[in-house]
Amino acid sequence: MKKNKISEGSRFKEVLSILIKHDLIKGLDPYKLRAIIEDLGPTFIKFGQIMSLRSDMIPADFCAELKKLQTEVKPMKYDQVTEVIESSLGRSMGDLFSYFEGKPLGSASIAQVHKAKLHSGEWVVVKVQRQGVRHTMERDIKLLKKSYRCFEDSAWC
Repeated sequence: MKKNKISEGSRFKEVLSILIKHDLIKGLDPYKLRAIIEDLGPTFIKFGQIMSLRSDMIPADFCAELKKLQTEVKPMKYDQVTEVIESSLGRSMGDLFSYFEGKPLGSASIAQVHKAKLHSGEWVVVKVQRQGVRHTMERDIKLLKKSYRCFEDSAWC
């Protein structure tokens, strides 16, 4: 249990540092909101993707900017992509593909996709999950649940 509290506390500090980095106190425009959400990671990117569909509730300029979170999230670096693929499949990139496009076709909250060619000559699309996405989302969900309980009880924790 103590480990979870440390994890939640460190994630809370990460969230606060991102909000401070983007000078949230000076206001919010569509570009700043998208940048904040991207920096907060996969859980918040998912929320941003959902928000982008709610033009009935959110101004059009915000929705348009948030729609970029569906396919235009900052991509992982190529060395991270290579590490994920090789550790997941237990083989080197050269053993797996005769060609692998370093620039992703699309990048979103949980994964990104790359064009590749198998040694058989067949072209494929490879979906690569972001490193640590499950752990980050678990911490975020715990933090959000705790925040909700605090507001529900009208107490600051």
